[in-house]
Amino acid sequence: MQQLKKDGRTMQQYLNGLKSLSDQLCAIDEPVRYRDYLWYLMEGLPAEYDAVVTAIYSRTDQPKLEEPLHILDLHLSLALKADLTGNLTVPFPL
Repeated sequence: MQQLKKDGRTMQQYLNGLKSLSDQLCAIDEPVRYRDYLWYLMEGLPAEYDAVVTAIYSRTDQPKLEEPLHILDLHLSLALKADLTGNLTVPFPL
């Protein structure tokens, strides 16, 4: 799982790949702990997600997995909107 990176994949392809690896490990009775899964997810993202990763890592509570995924989805949506309009300014790098 450490070697899986988003690279040129879409976010959905990246998340599906991560889930597939997690499912395979679970099938051989080696389930991935939540914190480890979240770490692999964040570490596989490219530099343009650094602000998002920092925000998620800075939380003092343990967010449900859906929350970081929602934040990543929002980041991606804003990036796509900025690419289409050229007018959107967001507080983190795209």
